Amino acid sequence: MTTTPKDTVLWYVNDLIAAHRHTLEAVRRHERDEQLLRVPGAGTAIGGLAATLERHIGLLERRAEAMGGQGVVGGLKEALTTVSGTLMGLYGQVRSETASRMLRDDVTAAHFLMTCSTMLYATARALGDQQTADVAADIMKHLPPVVMELQGVLPEAVVLDVSKDHPGASPSADEDTVRQIKIAWRSASTTHV
Repeated sequence: MTTTPKDTVLWYVNDLIAAHRHTLEAVRRHERDEQLLRVPGAGTAIGGLAATLERHIGLLERRAEAMGGQGVVGGLKEALTTVSGTLMGLYGQVRSETASRMLRDDVTAAHFLMTCSTMLYATARALGDQQTADVAADIMKHLPPVVMELQGVLPEAVVLDVSKDHPGASPSADEDTVRQIKIAWRSASTTHV
């Protein structure tokens, strides 16, 4: 079966809608997790991720409708099959996790969504669909600040989790880790852009 460029772009839009919805489902569970909410800043970071995902879903669904597609309804089954393999491995089944692992999964999911958005952008540009490329570019701009906020909270969650089993763990390891994250990102932005 031959597909049109529009069909191909719409498939990627639906794929990204499915990835966002699947991620949002897990993030909603994390928003209510008591141990995660004990980590300073985690509630704000997770809430920011949820709000960003909701905004993106709206952008993508409006774009799918404007393309004459059915959005998530029309392509959900096929797209979700593709996405679920990756995200199910990431989030697994609903189970009790440490705060640090939940945050790790959320950071990883945000990176995954950035990669999917990059693929949508490249596909749309390659096939001459500037409107969809603009939507993907907008999504790509929203994700790095969310990732950075989550990564800023993650080290404290790790230290809190480790301290449960090892009471002598250094409480300042989280600050040092955040410093190293910032150094790494600064280094990458000056050498690879």
